[in-house]
Amino acid sequence: MDLASDTNKVEVDFWYTSTLDLGLKLTNEMAAMSTSFGNDHNKQPLFTPRIATYSCVHCPLEFRDKNCVSNGRYCAFEPRYMEAFNLENDEEFKLTGRQVIIQALKEKCFSKIMSEKYKDQGTLFWTFFSYLDKCFAEDSSKGYRRKAHVTDIASCFDWSTVKIKGTEEVSNLNDCVASSWMDMANENGDNRILQEDAKWAKENNMWYHPSVVINKYRFKGDITGE
Repeated sequence: MDLASDTNKVEVDFWYTSTLDLGLKLTNEMAAMSTSFGNDHNKQPLFTPRIATYSCVHCPLEFRDKNCVSNGRYCAFEPRYMEAFNLENDEEFKLTGRQVIIQALKEKCFSKIMSEKYKDQGTLFWTFFSYLDKCFAEDSSKGYRRKAHVTDIASCFDWSTVKIKGTEEVSNLNDCVASSWMDMANENGDNRILQEDAKWAKENNMWYHPSVVINKYRFKGDITGE
């Protein structure tokens, strides 16, 4: 993203594995920021989610089928919540890297619709960063606990309907995800969104996630929210 000095914009790129990569405390704090994000893009920050992936084209086929797309060109990092919420030992919760990537593509397309069609960053931020509350709850004795209805990453958010300001956008969102594959909806082919974000990450020397870039400068402070 380019910063035009005469527009007084603050542009934020956020590199993450999925919205669930963050701690519950941080997501709640960022959700609260939505109150300061209005419709005026000339004065308010512009938020761009960037999907963090790594390449593993020489990994075993079984691993690539489970954790990657595009024949291993893009594989998912394990979100931090797996360890933080003790889900690694939870037999009722299932997760694959491929699910993480498909979820992130849906979130990215949601971001695109919100930003380009509705020019609404506030609703976008609230939707992204109140996400964990749908999946997990704080427990005073155990730290975090999985909500009973959550059995995988898809059960955290219902993508069968995507209403924005009363308008159903699920068809546009699904079309966005499908057309992001260079061979329409073929998950073994290359993907335009993932390719662009991987290129952006390389150009900005992004090796740790989550990371934030503000007006092309990488933020080096603590954003773990622990």
